[in-house]
Amino acid sequence: MINAYSDIKKNGLSFVMITSALGGVLYVLGFPSFVGVQLFLAPSLGVSLLLLNLDLRLSCPSTTFYRQLLPIIIFSIFFGIIGLYWIPRSAETVGFSPPFNYLLLMFYSLISAPQYISFFLLLTLGRYLSARISGHTSRYQNIFLHLRSLSSRNLLLALLLTLCEYWTPTAVPTYIGHGYMQLAPYLGLANYGGEIIFSFFAFWLSFIIVGYLKEKRIDLMGTIFFLLFLAINFILPLKYAPTTADPVNHIRLVQANVDSLLKDSAKKGVRQAYEQVFATYYQLSYPLSAKLNGTPPAPVDPPIDLIIWPETAYPFSLSLGSMIKDPTTIPKWPLYISSLIKTDIFFGGYVNNDKKNSKNKPTGSTGSTELTELTESDELSQYEQTYNSVFFLQYPEKIQGVYNKHLLIPFGETLPFGGISYRVFNKLLPEMGFFARGDSFPTFSTKNNTQFVSVICYEIIFSEFVRKVLNQAQAASNLPAHFLVNVSNDSWSNTLTEQEQHLFLARWRAIEHNLPIIRSTNTGISTIIYPDGSLGPTIPINTTGQLTIKIATPYRIPTFFQRWGVAVTVIFALVALATSVILVTLVINPTRRSIN
Repeated sequence: MINAYSDIKKNGLSFVMITSALGGVLYVLGFPSFVGVQLFLAPSLGVSLLLLNLDLRLSCPSTTFYRQLLPIIIFSIFFGIIGLYWIPRSAETVGFSPPFNYLLLMFYSLISAPQYISFFLLLTLGRYLSARISGHTSRYQNIFLHLRSLSSRNLLLALLLTLCEYWTPTAVPTYIGHGYMQLAPYLGLANYGGEIIFSFFAFWLSFIIVGYLKEKRIDLMGTIFFLLFLAINFILPLKYAPTTADPVNHIRLVQANVDSLLKDSAKKGVRQAYEQVFATYYQLSYPLSAKLNGTPPAPVDPPIDLIIWPETAYPFSLSLGSMIKDPTTIPKWPLYISSLIKTDIFFGGYVNNDKKNSKNKPTGSTGSTELTELTESDELSQYEQTYNSVFFLQYPEKIQGVYNKHLLIPFGETLPFGGISYRVFNKLLPEMGFFARGDSFPTFSTKNNTQFVSVICYEIIFSEFVRKVLNQAQAASNLPAHFLVNVSNDSWSNTLTEQEQHLFLARWRAIEHNLPIIRSTNTGISTIIYPDGSLGPTIPINTTGQLTIKIATPYRIPTFFQRWGVAVTVIFALVALATSVILVTLVINPTRRSIN
């Protein structure tokens, strides 16, 4: 079987470059992009072209290290440049002017798919260990012989690559299994294995294709399992079917569509700017004066249980301690609107890092802090001075809680190497946030006693993080969340593709956890994602508007994926691998011996 492999050295450099580049382009087609075409199997085909240029043998000498690394770099560059072309425009908003914003794109493109570099390094290490271990006893030689069977090898490599994808850090997790969202609601196994089980089968398909192209052999077991996987998802589609007995909340989403320039001016304290921002939120929040596309809403609205403003809607830093002790320090914008409508408001803003401020207080300080509207120089004067936060203002005058963002966006809200980067870049990149990181996962409750949790911006695209939020919030409150709120501000991207990709990836969290997700964004796309992956009413991109949604929330039991995470996929893969080895040992080998 080993001799059946095509020696990768026979492939010329042009072949390696063309197929790897084409692989990167096909990978993009699994996601929203400017190409305008999405094919759920395209990422598997793209990865197949990449793997075609790698030596996948579990033992035996490989080609040179750099020759193996070259196709991964080419694949990543083409995927990054085409799929993440919006990065240069986004980088300009935090101070990376040309040509440095394009250099940032090139740098990020090199590491846009780091899971394949991890896989290559682990495969190289595994090859070394395989040679060392199998050389000791015939027992180990037997085991590795069975693992070299086509089905077993494909299974093992698919599991290894899946784990590399799941655990390798990345700023934007664009995974091979994400493309299957196009099949929604026929994704029944997502409740059990999450997106990762779709990645596993997508990788398995890629290795099946590579095995056929290199060896002209069909992995029958892998092919059957892949077809069964698709069939089960279609037989058991996701469903969202609340009953009339389930609690109902009417929630108003506000999409202010405040551009970055106006937002920055308001943040700097320009009176005309922040008055204009306040007027926008007032008109969109208050039902009698709000207008959507120029048409007044119906005079009689259902009672609003919660109004949601997007990330950093309130431009000034606030002191949480002061607002809890003294309600008069609660900002007047949301307080005034809350009193008019007699409802709760969930709004994005900034909160002072009181822990750090207390350390910096001069001797003799009383410890009291007051609500202040900080200038730009004040906000950037100290490292990790503020949090990117979302506040829950409970009618009439109470801050019920605050969630501080944990996962900060590199080159937008933080930089690698912490304080060292701050000392070097705080003056060169004045728009950089350098935020502090949150450390808690609070649960909030509407006036109808419906529990919900929140994540901010890109936190929603990280599967394991959202799982952690739900589990830790439930452990602290002893109640499962009925829905999740994702506040965001994508105005910095300046592209439609980034906003579409953000929503596309967020839909996976809804189906993984059987959980409605409410997205309130500054520039779009504001909507509700139902647990079957479908979208409710939406406010389009770059549109100013408000949307009142009615959401029924059945009692929710945590899904298998929320409880067990990646373990479901790992257990399935190991069972399938054991089955393959047993078949090789008990069926295939005895048959060959009898023939001989």
